[in-house]
Amino acid sequence: MLAADGQKLSKQNGAQALDLTDPTAALTQAASTLDLPLPSDGATLADMLAEWTAEWAARWRS
Repeated sequence: MLAADGQKLSKQNGAQALDLTDPTAALTQAASTLDLPLPSDGATLADMLAEWTAEWAARWRS
């Protein structure tokens, strides 16, 4: 992931840390940034991780 100035996002380059007070919101925001599907209503964290993992794997299979 790159910042608006083209720099790689990292703590060294001043990237903000994730707010982990709400892990579901943080993961949903990360998934959205990666163009992964938004979770369905009522999905558990385990459901979301399983769906996102499968979606990511499907994108990169040869």
